[in-house]
Amino acid sequence: MNINPSSKKLLLAAAVALGLTAAGFAVETPVDSSTASGSVGSHGVLGQNLANLGFSYVDIHNSSVNATAYNLTLNQGIQTGLDTLFEYNYLRSEDTGVGRISEHKVNFGGRAYTNYNGFKPFVDGGIGWVWEKAPLGFSDNSFLMFASVGAEFQATPDLTITPAVRYWYATESAIGDVWEFSVKANYWVSEKLAVTGKISRDDDQTMEYGVGVNFRF
Repeated sequence: MNINPSSKKLLLAAAVALGLTAAGFAVETPVDSSTASGSVGSHGVLGQNLANLGFSYVDIHNSSVNATAYNLTLNQGIQTGLDTLFEYNYLRSEDTGVGRISEHKVNFGGRAYTNYNGFKPFVDGGIGWVWEKAPLGFSDNSFLMFASVGAEFQATPDLTITPAVRYWYATESAIGDVWEFSVKANYWVSEKLAVTGKISRDDDQTMEYGVGVNFRF
């Protein structure tokens, strides 16, 4: 996807500013659990204090070697309309014949959203680091930035659907920049536990299919 470099820089600058602002609120503002984590009977994901554990199968386009990924995401509602987020992802490829490719990615940022009767548009952004290792002694690491826009739809009292678009930019890595288009689903089976699903595609046509669980605390 071709976007003017100046527009990319403005988007990333806004995203990083949002993430750092949210982090500042998290440090300086005491969290009121009665409002930030959602009252009993509150549904959806935005505004909740929760941890997500996920597993994904990654179908790499034009490759006979695919991968699996493991994800940990922490979301904290620090005030109405503002969350902080922490994301960790570990990806490991199938055997390439000379070894496996692996990648660790850590992100920290913030998310701002609003609520229109169960329709919650949001924007998020932040910074992170990625480490990569491949056969034959190749390794790389890089600072990265990300920005996303999307919306959470309340499909039923317990089910939300969340389409989103995220832009990644790794400053030093061979990854370069990536656009990711995703749809996530979250279904609360109890007040504390939900099952999740995800399907995504990036601009290289790599597909990811994921399942997981959310724990609300």
